[in-house]
Amino acid sequence: MELVFKGLAQLLVLLLLRPIHVEESKDSDGYINDCNKLTEIPHDIPENATRIEIVGTNITELKSNDFKKVTKCTHLYLFGNKIETIQEGAFRTLPVLNYLDLGSNNLDGIIPDQLSDLQKLAVLNMSNNAIDSLHPHTFLGLNDLISVNLSYNRIDTIKQNTFSSLGKLTQLSLYDNRLELIRSHGFSGLSALTDLRLSGNGVRFVETEGFNGLNSLTKLDLSYQEIEALEPGSLNGLHSLDKLFLNDNQLKMLPAGVFSGLSALEELTLSNNLIETNLKREIFTGLQSLKILDISVNMVHSLQPGAFRELSELTELDISWNNLTTFFDSEPWATFNGIPGAQKYLQSPFKGLSSLLSLDLSRNTIDVIPPRLFLDLIQLTKLDISFNQIANLDPFVFEGLINLQFLNLRNNRLSELSEEILPPLYQHELLNIDVSGNFLLCDTGLCWLRKRASPAWKRWNNGYRTPTCTDSYEWKDMDDLCLCK
Repeated sequence: MELVFKGLAQLLVLLLLRPIHVEESKDSDGYINDCNKLTEIPHDIPENATRIEIVGTNITELKSNDFKKVTKCTHLYLFGNKIETIQEGAFRTLPVLNYLDLGSNNLDGIIPDQLSDLQKLAVLNMSNNAIDSLHPHTFLGLNDLISVNLSYNRIDTIKQNTFSSLGKLTQLSLYDNRLELIRSHGFSGLSALTDLRLSGNGVRFVETEGFNGLNSLTKLDLSYQEIEALEPGSLNGLHSLDKLFLNDNQLKMLPAGVFSGLSALEELTLSNNLIETNLKREIFTGLQSLKILDISVNMVHSLQPGAFRELSELTELDISWNNLTTFFDSEPWATFNGIPGAQKYLQSPFKGLSSLLSLDLSRNTIDVIPPRLFLDLIQLTKLDISFNQIANLDPFVFEGLINLQFLNLRNNRLSELSEEILPPLYQHELLNIDVSGNFLLCDTGLCWLRKRASPAWKRWNNGYRTPTCTDSYEWKDMDDLCLCK
């Protein structure tokens, strides 16, 4: 089934990229031919053509004299053909070629040496072929390349110095190949690279210094692999990294300091792994610029007090779909300086997150929310604690949430909602609150909620998301009931 979806995805990409045009078109500087009966490069291409598109044909070979008359060509599109071989010298008469697209052909083995004739080439697309090897001299002479796409091939190894001559390259796509190991210094020489896409390879291990030398890299996609552990030092040298995607791997734990050195990182995605450890503060050491952290769909069972304390710039935190049950041990809430729950607040995992705007704790098994747990979250606008097992809410549970606009309490075990709980919210124009899926006692004790909730919330909640009432009243009847109070 996975192969079917992958094949459909490749076909969709090809169709989206494929230009819409008539069978053959000629103009002052362009040539287009997509005749599927074509078996060789046409000989009537205008000599002044700068853009040549020959796509979707039955051409299997590029001959040495195919382009000898089109020396002014800068863009050559040959995708979606059946090209298997490229004769020596096939590109030698294209001295100013800037863009070459050989995607979706039948090229196999190694990348042809004939590419070395294209010394002005800036963009190379050889995706969706059957290339299985990159050797140290693959890109020799192609010093002006800024973008290379080798996705959807069969590449299983990258040897040291493979890319050493590509000092201008800014984007490298190697997703959906067969790489299992990222070797030390495998990407050495790519000092200008900003975007490295490696998703969907099946990588199991990243050696120490695996990305060393990528001083300009801002985006690294390591999603959809089989990585079980990240060794300290495996992410060394990524001083400019802005986005790191590690979702859909097999990660079970995160060692302390594994992200240290990523001082510029703003987005970290760890969703859909097997992380089950207690999240500790040391894990996120050095991430002082982080704004988005996604740990959803894991097996995290607890959060260490102050776990995110160093992430003062964090604006979005997603810990949904985990195994969180409670935030602290089972001892009673303490009284500190006469304030109920204050001592427990001092141990809150969310302490220090003064910039946080969105917190998602939905779909865990949380049964208790400690008082003042969110006290530091003064900028929070969205809080989602739906689909948990919360039966009671402490009067101080939402203390400090002066900017909250959306509160999702859907599908918990609430039977009552006291007016004492929400004053900090509705006094500051709470826009939406969702309590549907709870079995509330819909009597005059809830009139405060019906009256104080915003009109926008009442309109939204008058439909299928209305609370479930445990008595004879329906939520839609609450307005009439409250008028009689």
